[in-house]
Amino acid sequence: MFALASAACGRDEPASSSPAGAPAPTRTAPATAPTAAPAPASPADAEAARAAVARGRLLFAARDFAGARAAFAEAMQRDPASADALFWAGRADIASSAGMSYSRAIEYFERALALEPGNASIAGRYSVLLMIVGRRTEALATARKGTELDPLSVESWLSLANVYLSDRSSVAEARGPIDRAFALNPESTFVKSSLVTLALLQGDGAQALAVARTAGPAWSQILTAMAEHTLGHAQESQAALDEVVAKYAHEAAYQIAGIYAWRGEKDKAFEWLDRAYAQADGGMAYIKTDLFLESIRSDPRFAAMVKKMGLPA
Repeated sequence: MFALASAACGRDEPASSSPAGAPAPTRTAPATAPTAAPAPASPADAEAARAAVARGRLLFAARDFAGARAAFAEAMQRDPASADALFWAGRADIASSAGMSYSRAIEYFERALALEPGNASIAGRYSVLLMIVGRRTEALATARKGTELDPLSVESWLSLANVYLSDRSSVAEARGPIDRAFALNPESTFVKSSLVTLALLQGDGAQALAVARTAGPAWSQILTAMAEHTLGHAQESQAALDEVVAKYAHEAAYQIAGIYAWRGEKDKAFEWLDRAYAQADGGMAYIKTDLFLESIRSDPRFAAMVKKMGLPA
């Protein structure tokens, strides 16, 4: 789930762009116009909307989520029929615990899909949102639809994998989608993160460590800290965690909380969850579905944080 948490915070490639080496997601126009479709924008308004989306995406990537929301709101006002504006507005609404609105994000994604029902990228991201709010059956169906729309999209396969990885009963089923994503882009950091997540949840510390070491800056240390713990290597785990804290405390507070929870250090896990919330870390949206946090779910502080995040109990 760490890859998804990172994506929520704007540290991944834009959803409408393919990961390196993968073909662009399919964007098929709807066969028929959706009911009560918005009137087409004038050429000037359509151009202004595209410019606002482009500006919002830059702000999103820079983690200025308030600025990004304002830019996407401007784009939607200029062109209510812009699926891109709705898509990015939905992403921005769950990218930061500050100003987060799940219901509004759902509305934006549903409107975007009504305009572009063949857009695999929108389907994939929407499936993750449905997972976050506890609508797991719909999340699985939507994620599967995304892989059908674009079977060459790494993002679509990882969205499906991560819905499987959100529940112990379906962890093993994530293997197929992850393997498909790996075949498309074996060097993707997020593919490697999903591979490590699967290995850890299945108790295979050796496999997790082997992949973690190749995951790239930040992710290598984060995942290594967890894999070394699984292998019973306390010193090595702590050394990796110390490096994460020293280098990435501001942008990886949620992941640091996950490491502590994985190691069973509940007080430290909650300390870093509080810090992640204070930093408006978008990873916080995943606390109910992140299996790395299993060890702290029975703690009353966890229920309080879920309520604070506005997630369903």
